[in-house]
Amino acid sequence: MAFTEFLVALVVALVIAKILEELFIRIGLPPVIGDIIAGIIVGKSFLGIFVPEEGSAADSLAWLGVVLLLFYAGLETDYRNFIRGLKNFIVVSMLDISLAFINGFIVGWILGYPLNQSIFLGTILVATSVGLTVKTLLDMGKLDTREGLVILGVAVLDDILGLIILVAALSVIVYGVIDIKDILFIGFMSFLFWLSSIVVIGGLSSRVFRVFSKLHIDNALPILSIVLGLSIAALAGVIGLSPIVGAYAAGLALAKCRRFQIVSEKIKVLIDLLATLFFVASSARIAIESALRLEYIWLYALFISFALIGKTIGNTLGSRIVGLPWRKALIVGIGMWPRAEVALISATMGMAHGVVTPPIYFATVMLIIITSIIVPPIIKLLYAKETT
Repeated sequence: MAFTEFLVALVVALVIAKILEELFIRIGLPPVIGDIIAGIIVGKSFLGIFVPEEGSAADSLAWLGVVLLLFYAGLETDYRNFIRGLKNFIVVSMLDISLAFINGFIVGWILGYPLNQSIFLGTILVATSVGLTVKTLLDMGKLDTREGLVILGVAVLDDILGLIILVAALSVIVYGVIDIKDILFIGFMSFLFWLSSIVVIGGLSSRVFRVFSKLHIDNALPILSIVLGLSIAALAGVIGLSPIVGAYAAGLALAKCRRFQIVSEKIKVLIDLLATLFFVASSARIAIESALRLEYIWLYALFISFALIGKTIGNTLGSRIVGLPWRKALIVGIGMWPRAEVALISATMGMAHGVVTPPIYFATVMLIIITSIIVPPIIKLLYAKETT
């Protein structure tokens, strides 16, 4: 009976999520907002029929979704373009990451939050999700420009560095590590693991493709590619890192062989399903009435304003340093405003460890919605002024 109830709740959650995704796509907003709202509807806030407990089968399935999502993101990254512009991207990304993290930490300090919570506020603000910006630039025929390439390259690096910072932040919470040398060491080990995975798997990617393709097992290529990605993710977890670091590294390494593009096409349905489950489950755990209080207005105002300021200053100055004119540099700065998946992943992990409260999570959701609405018209306005 329990399994039947779980299936009913899962079906209701997914149907509502997909209906809302369709609605938000039609009005030009990221579909992930629909998943978040669906979770609020079916979770603690309203219906209460789908609230995955920590460690439950539904919870594990949701986390499998985010691991596969990061593996897919790696497969979808253009490996060669990423390597070619790496030096410029690093300059911009380092300024971006530093200011975003510091701004988030300052918000926590202003509000009198403990060290762990302030660190996690900074961690959440580091993340970037430029899918909306990329779609806007593509529609305007501006994606293949210097500013477009900088946005793409820096977004990839932000995700990598953001995952490293997330691992470091989790280590502070789980192991009580507060010494800056230890945190930097953890970050360095994360990057070393990521880099070695890229080098080893990337160097063998063409050979791996040939071996997998010759097997007579049904769907051997996509299934074994997923198994490889999960293996690297599991290895990352075994050595004390976040599995999502390993998943992204495996996907990016396989992307070096362009023929693996067929894998991303074949697994996209599975990724879409499980990633939807992850975001629904994340917001289902929130009791929204505990977040919508007047006492939290300063948190929401500071969190959102500092999030925008940090990304604008960091990316604009970084873009100027690598040679972009001011208006194009500002387009990069504003183009990096949107947050989505990685910010939610960070917030959800923080909730699992008791440092991200419902109001902080809700502030993250508000940031995603607001930036999704305002970024496209601002970018279009900046380009319109450029031609006048």
